[in-house]
Amino acid sequence: MMKNILLIQYDINIITSTEFLFFHWPVACMLGGSEKDVSLYKVKKMGDRMKKKLLVGLVTMLFIAGMVGVASATIINTSSAITNATVIDFSEFHPGWDFTSGPVQVGNSVSADITWQSTYYDSVIGDGYYGFSSNGHWDENMNGFVGLNTSYGDMTFLFNDGPVNSVGGFINTTIGQADGGWISALDQNNNILETYNLSIAVGNGVNLGEFWGISRNSSDIYGFRLSNEYIVLDNLTFSGSAPVPEPATMLLFGTGLAGLAGLRRRQGKK
Repeated sequence: MMKNILLIQYDINIITSTEFLFFHWPVACMLGGSEKDVSLYKVKKMGDRMKKKLLVGLVTMLFIAGMVGVASATIINTSSAITNATVIDFSEFHPGWDFTSGPVQVGNSVSADITWQSTYYDSVIGDGYYGFSSNGHWDENMNGFVGLNTSYGDMTFLFNDGPVNSVGGFINTTIGQADGGWISALDQNNNILETYNLSIAVGNGVNLGEFWGISRNSSDIYGFRLSNEYIVLDNLTFSGSAPVPEPATMLLFGTGLAGLAGLRRRQGKK
């Protein structure tokens, strides 16, 4: 006696934005019985489950995309790009030099716990004559600044009260002494979040420089590092206020959540 074939047709309707994408998956199962008992079944619940999984996946991808956007960074070349800024001008270290590798507490003037330290034992904090070759020099009229005082090495500001989202300062360097001056944003373990090579050419003047800084879309900068080229900094400028998430990202994320909620309501009515 011939075994019967029970044909189960899984009719999964997955509606896309154009509402025309359909999947049709036939499955044959061998069962006992007569050949006349061939039956056709549509299993619709699988379609609903598939829709839900796809929507959940879409929401997850939008959330990840939003988080990637939050973690993004920008190089900034003007102090006005840092909103709600706090500025340390190092005037408390005027006049004269202190030759040290630190750490030195530099946040007293703004009631903050911010330390400065260097990898070079003869780095400077204070003011006096400090030359940059073809980029001129700084002097006591700067009324306080910090300087690496060597071609190779790092000096770092640590934000011990908590992370900031933007930081920068008025900077000058020599030209061609090392591999270029660098600024870097650091995480809480002193790992580099972002790093940028500086290109400063201000000519042979006095107390010249450029504003350079880093801004991120979340407050995760625990340290600000300046490297190489006799780099100096005045007016350390920073802000701990994280900006509002981008409207486009939030719109996409909100749309996905609304779609998921709508699917759950529809299933609840069945």
